[in-house]
Amino acid sequence: MKNLNVAIKPLFLAVMFAGFALAGGCDQKSARASVEKYKYAVILSMQQGGSLLQLYDADGNFLDSKRLKASGVDENGSAYLNGPQYENGKWYIGVASDAKSQDFVLELDPETLNVKDVPANVGNRYQYTGYAVDGDHLYAFYSTPDRGAHIIKSSLSSGKMAKQTEIRHNILYHIIPNHGSLIFLSDSDDPQDPGMYLRIVDGDSLKIEKEFKNPDYLFPRDVLLIHDKLYMVPLLDASEMETNQLLIFDLKNENWETVRLPFQNARYLRLTDHKLYIFEENTDADHHTMAIMNLKTNEIEDTVTFDYEAKEVLIDKDTMVSGSDGKVYIYDLKTRKLKKAFAIKNADDWMFGSLLVRPE
Repeated sequence: MKNLNVAIKPLFLAVMFAGFALAGGCDQKSARASVEKYKYAVILSMQQGGSLLQLYDADGNFLDSKRLKASGVDENGSAYLNGPQYENGKWYIGVASDAKSQDFVLELDPETLNVKDVPANVGNRYQYTGYAVDGDHLYAFYSTPDRGAHIIKSSLSSGKMAKQTEIRHNILYHIIPNHGSLIFLSDSDDPQDPGMYLRIVDGDSLKIEKEFKNPDYLFPRDVLLIHDKLYMVPLLDASEMETNQLLIFDLKNENWETVRLPFQNARYLRLTDHKLYIFEENTDADHHTMAIMNLKTNEIEDTVTFDYEAKEVLIDKDTMVSGSDGKVYIYDLKTRKLKKAFAIKNADDWMFGSLLVRPE
């Protein structure tokens, strides 16, 4: 197997405290203090010019920043990358670039901010469009018009490929780990057989165990597994018109449900306190709307509209944290009132990539 250069060139120096410094230079004590004090981290990115990791304290004061040798971090590089994944006490962050293929996923330790590259083993010909982490395994995937979806299973610890498979005539959007199994969400790329497919896959062998089709919807943008139910927001219906439906698939009873949303273009699903928060992405206007759904009744209890376009939304206990191209907004989730907002430094020169909240 070809040994990737990115696997032996960590984006930071061996120890973050020694390498986390501005271009002008700051001493080790100052770098350590920045790591200890940060509450929020923002990753800004370019398609060809690398990325920038910034740290802010709980009040939104800028602390420090560091260049990353990865371009097109997170959603800027792909339509399907869906935000950082927090597993094994680490953040896993996707990277993509129009300039060249980057065959790795970033692993970021939230306590030390040490960063390493985890090989995706996709190769240099294609860029992965999605990934999932489950235990010691990384599942990266991409789709091609002529050969369908390709899934590569690798070891996080060794970086080596363990297995690969493909699903013909499908465009894969999401892989969701589920207690040793995997759930694949994809669209058919056959115009004679349109629709969305949900497949239950063995996590070891990558063999399909069950398959379910929904012919009425396409392109699930975000998905959330809650107990035995899978919640997803499709962008389009079977006629390729934008839809305002939320889909629920009951894994135990193997049936579909739908919930009508008060808006189209649903983008993010977040969960807290037995309520599902659904966020609109309105690219034609400088605002977005949040709908709150009761998971017991599947009823929309309330909606709130915010006067900016959200690029990422996180739930942190009793607060909602969202980022835009120029600011980070922090709301009290119960009152839905703005607690604070702070400007992202150098936001005009970079694209918004990812928003991170330090776990407690």
